[in-house]
Amino acid sequence: MDLITYALLKRAIDEIKALSPFTYIGSVANKEVLPQNAKKGEVYTTLDDGAEYLYDGVRWINLGADLSAIKNDIQYLMDNSLLIEGGNE
Repeated sequence: MDLITYALLKRAIDEIKALSPFTYIGSVANKEVLPQNAKKGEVYTTLDDGAEYLYDGVRWINLGADLSAIKNDIQYLMDNSLLIEGGNE
C-alpha cells in the first residue's frame, strides 16, 4: 500500500472512530452496580446475564445479549485498516 492510500485509509478510520456513539468500557457484576458517574455513550457488560448496557446520559438502556464479539470484530478491522466506508460493495 502506498503512503497516500495509507493516509486516506487512516483518516477514514479515524473519522469513523470519532463518530462512534459508543465506548465499550468493561464489565460489572450486575445491573445494580453500573456506575452512577458514567458518560453518555459508555457501554458495560453485566457478568451475571451477559447483557450489554448503554448509558444515554440519563439512564442505562439494556441492549440485549453480549455484543462483545461484534465489538471485537470491528476493533480488529479498525486496527488492521480493513474497515473502510461503503464496505457493502
